[in-house]
Amino acid sequence: TSIKNSSYQSVKCEVVQEISSPTGKSLKRLAPSPLSIEAMEEGRLEQITQLENPALWSVDNPHLHTLVTTILVGGKEVDRFETSFGVRYFKFDAETGFYLNGKPVKLKGVCCHQDHACVGVAVPPKVQEWRVAQLKSMGCNALRTSHNPPDPALLAACDKLGFLVMDEVRLPGSTPEFLSQLESLIRRDRN
Repeated sequence: TSIKNSSYQSVKCEVVQEISSPTGKSLKRLAPSPLSIEAMEEGRLEQITQLENPALWSVDNPHLHTLVTTILVGGKEVDRFETSFGVRYFKFDAETGFYLNGKPVKLKGVCCHQDHACVGVAVPPKVQEWRVAQLKSMGCNALRTSHNPPDPALLAACDKLGFLVMDEVRLPGSTPEFLSQLESLIRRDRN
């Protein structure tokens, strides 16, 4: 968890995190973690936990859990962020292909540009979800983004509707700028 202190003074806060099941049932509350962050700096916190028998996310059953992160300062809530995530495991095998949760899955995908008819790149979230639903109804289960970091609403629709995503950055190279953009994309879209 990365937390930015945008004030001009150092702050001591407490990070409280809770995980809920796809049905909204509380599964786990992590122990509160204290964190001190200097003025105008970023603090980072790493917590590791295990979920017993989570509902696995798949293209046929896209179960999404929720992690609620709450920041407290002096016992008062100053920020709250919800992160949805799917619990799954996967592997690629050169001989037999892709496996999701131990089962073989054929990737049936499309390359999807950011823009959409009549609205250009200003695609409303409902249109993103409609587009993914249309692709799903045609038998698709995977999407490759082109050629920029995708709209978070598109990724949310893919998570919700059971689409695997190949997140693309088209900038080849290893300059600090290119690597910074790649790192930002991975950090933003990792869940």
